[in-house]
Amino acid sequence: RIQMRLSRLEIERRVDELLDIVQLPRAFRYRYPHELSGGQKQRVCIARALAAKPKLIICDEVTSALDPLVAHGILRLLLDLQAEEDVAYLFITHDLATVKSIADSIAVMHRGKVVRYGSKSEVLRTGVRLVQEHEARLTELLGKLEAGVTQAERGDVVSLNTAAERLRQRFEPSTPE
Repeated sequence: RIQMRLSRLEIERRVDELLDIVQLPRAFRYRYPHELSGGQKQRVCIARALAAKPKLIICDEVTSALDPLVAHGILRLLLDLQAEEDVAYLFITHDLATVKSIADSIAVMHRGKVVRYGSKSEVLRTGVRLVQEHEARLTELLGKLEAGVTQAERGDVVSLNTAAERLRQRFEPSTPE
C-alpha cells in the first residue's frame, strides 16, 4: 500500500487481479495459509511477488516441496506470466528437470563461486562430458576392485555401477519436445 500508494479499493481490485493471474479463486483472499495446499501456497507467493510489478523475481527452489504434477503446473504458470507480465526470473535450484524445462542460461556454482556459465545446451553438454570423464575413472576403479572383491562385497560394486548410470542419465541432454 505504501510502496504503490494505492487506495483501499485499488488494493482490493489488485488482489482480485493477482488471484486471477495466478489462477486461484477470488475467495482465497479470505483463506489462512494452513488452509492451502503446497501448490496453492506457491501461487500465493507468486502473486505477492507480482504485486509490485517487478522486472525480476528470484525463485529459490520454487518447486522443491511440490509433487511433479503440481511443480509442472507452477513452471507452466511462471512461463506464461513471463510473457504476460514482462518479468524475468532467476532460478536457484538443484533440480535438473526444472533447469531443463525453464532455463535459457545456466550458471553452475560450487562453494559460492560460478564455475560454469552459458546457454542451457552448452552447460548441459559440458555436464555430460564431465560425467563421462568421472564414469571412465569409476569404471577403471571398479575393474581394479572387482579383481579382489569377495562375493559378499559384490553388491557394493553393483551399487556403484548403478550410481554411475544414474549420474550419466541425469546429465544427458533430453531431446527437445
